[in-house]
Amino acid sequence: MKIILKKDIAGLGLKSEVKEVANGYAQNFLIGRGFAEMATPAKVKHAEKQAAKRAAEAEAAKATLESALSKLKGKGLIIRATANEKDHLFEAVSAATIAAHLKDIVGVEVEASSIHTEYPIKALGEHMVAVIVGKDSVPVKIKIEST
Repeated sequence: MKIILKKDIAGLGLKSEVKEVANGYAQNFLIGRGFAEMATPAKVKHAEKQAAKRAAEAEAAKATLESALSKLKGKGLIIRATANEKDHLFEAVSAATIAAHLKDIVGVEVEASSIHTEYPIKALGEHMVAVIVGKDSVPVKIKIEST
């Protein structure tokens, strides 16, 4: 049975996508819980327009984020944190903290889930993090200084 998703569903697809699923799964679970609707030709056209609009918005957001992060290429990002005499931080610098500083510096909101570190940042000094933009990864240098 062809359905149109009303919400993002992990393992199945994104909102406004047209999917072919088993009849029982569609009727009993997806449509029954309001996660999808039956696909008619008019609804499929509307869903395709919505999906195209969503893809265009995502591409524009990606371009904006990439241009904003290019401002940090030479400089990096400086974060001030409290550390002990052995240069260990009292609190690890989280992805949410990095995202907040990126928003303050470059003016573009970055989700914490799109920031990846190889290890928890728990010491002063320079560290590299990756900001995932679409399917690409932009490296950003983070410098942690003592307050």
